[in-house]
Amino acid sequence: AIDISSMLASLDLNIDRDQAEALAGPFFGASLFPYLAFLYLLNVKENDCPKGVTVGFATCLLFVFLTIPAAIAAQVLYGVSLADSDWLHGSAESLLTI
Repeated sequence: AIDISSMLASLDLNIDRDQAEALAGPFFGASLFPYLAFLYLLNVKENDCPKGVTVGFATCLLFVFLTIPAAIAAQVLYGVSLADSDWLHGSAESLLTI
């Protein structure tokens, strides 16, 4: 039998900021395809999913795409992540009210 707890304990999850940022891009890109498939499957006629649900999840994706320029601006203009630039972060979060 596989002992999951010992397997998880052996993982070294201590990575520095540069490594984490290097991994973030590929993970973000890879996560787009399952989400697009999810949106497609919501819209399949046989699922009988209410249109508002599909619109809500699609709007969430729109929010993600609109925050990318804010994150780039925070890095280029101030040398910090989006979370560390209050006015840019607040502006990006306000997009959730769309």
